[in-house]
Amino acid sequence: MGIVVNNAIIMIELANQVREREECSRRLAILKAAPQRLRPILMTTITTVLGMFPLALGVGQGGEFLQPLGVVVFSGLSLATVLTLFIIPCFYLLIHDLFNTNSSYSHHR
Repeated sequence: MGIVVNNAIIMIELANQVREREECSRRLAILKAAPQRLRPILMTTITTVLGMFPLALGVGQGGEFLQPLGVVVFSGLSLATVLTLFIIPCFYLLIHDLFNTNSSYSHHR
């Protein structure tokens, strides 16, 4: 869980830095930040998932005892990484638009 949260935080922080540095829109900032973070995120995920693969197979002495842990980490990290790469950028834009709309709406009242 820490890996996924850290990946999302770093992606959003990079988008904010791009936005401040280049004075561009949030959409353009996240479109520039996401590809820059793609490789490090995939490298971290792939190494962890491949490290958990033997555990998920239940190979070795006592493997059947730790197999459920390996399966959960293997599948959970894989799914969470896909969600991080696609959902976090969408939420970055949607949540800002939602709060921006509400604040401008209450401002006009």
